[in-house]
Amino acid sequence: MRIGSIGVIGLGDTGSAVARRLLAQGFEVTVHDRDACKMAALVEAGATAARIPADAAEPADLVFVHLPDDSAAEEVLFDCGGVGETLPDDGLVVATFATEPVFVLSAAARLASLGLNIMEAWFLGDEPSTATTALAAGAPEHLATVTPVLEAIGVDLARVGPLGSVAALRTTLAAVRPPAGKALSPAAGTPVDVGRGRAPRQKDPRRETTMDSTLFDRLCDELGYEPSTVRVIRVTAREVGVTYTEPSGMPAGSTHPLQGEVDEAA
Repeated sequence: MRIGSIGVIGLGDTGSAVARRLLAQGFEVTVHDRDACKMAALVEAGATAARIPADAAEPADLVFVHLPDDSAAEEVLFDCGGVGETLPDDGLVVATFATEPVFVLSAAARLASLGLNIMEAWFLGDEPSTATTALAAGAPEHLATVTPVLEAIGVDLARVGPLGSVAALRTTLAAVRPPAGKALSPAAGTPVDVGRGRAPRQKDPRRETTMDSTLFDRLCDELGYEPSTVRVIRVTAREVGVTYTEPSGMPAGSTHPLQGEVDEAA
């Protein structure tokens, strides 16, 4: 599938950086944000402004959705005037919002009923404008669609597993505060209480997903977590339905900065 036109919804730091990098590589980009000033800045750089999310999705082959939480994503994807109304058949939503696996999987089912697709991406780095790696989750064919786009803007895509895996990773790493001053930071959010004596969480089967164990360990090491902290994160994650699997879901022989080379046996 050749990507010509791209929508970018949500022009915070990540959304604006992605839009600018796409424009610099000659893509047709339509942007939407509630803040007219943010849209105006991208229009000056060559983007087309959309009044509502549906207008950003209508001409697009794929849409990047950069939003702060589930409620904002619900509104943009499914409310009146949302992406689901106008994104062409077999269109792809690239979700970069911080959420939990249950929302991603629910959104995927509803988008599928509309003939649409979704995958996850998490851009890593201090500054979105200089990010060179994105962790991704979803069907291999969807990642194959977006890979040339991200490569064109200098971002390598590292697959961590099936849909919901990126949300699981972000939820897991948000269980405790990251060490200060680290370049890679977990998803924003309030850390959960992981102290002794608390009641176990109620596991919700809708939230169950898998996480590549090797990648998780390498990322925790990159973030500087102590082994004892990693164990606490794993326990917390298991309580909300995250399980860890081997081998890696990445293609044999592929590499990225956090995981290194994947054995042929994988």
